[in-house]
Amino acid sequence: MSTWTHEYFDLFGDMTSCLMNTFLPCHVFGQAKEKMGGGYVSNCLMFVCCGCFRCCFVSTLRDEVKSKYNIENGGTCDGCLGNWFCNCCALMQVDRELKAQA
Repeated sequence: MSTWTHEYFDLFGDMTSCLMNTFLPCHVFGQAKEKMGGGYVSNCLMFVCCGCFRCCFVSTLRDEVKSKYNIENGGTCDGCLGNWFCNCCALMQVDRELKAQA
């Protein structure tokens, strides 16, 4: 099993990802889902329209990435709790992982 390429709270290691996750998280989510085989537009719109479920969407995406790249569970922040309290951190970690794996 492998680990995440970047730490959960490594927010400023990639300023482009940081800014995109801060101001356009729907775009980042759509791109990530597209890289995992989903549709960009539908997932981007779902992320915008169903804001109260964002932590669930990102949690599912993280599970998909962990499964595809054989990444081990990383503790408390790796599950729903981490996604609920720091959704932007979880999404940024997925974004950076997909860039590293490309």
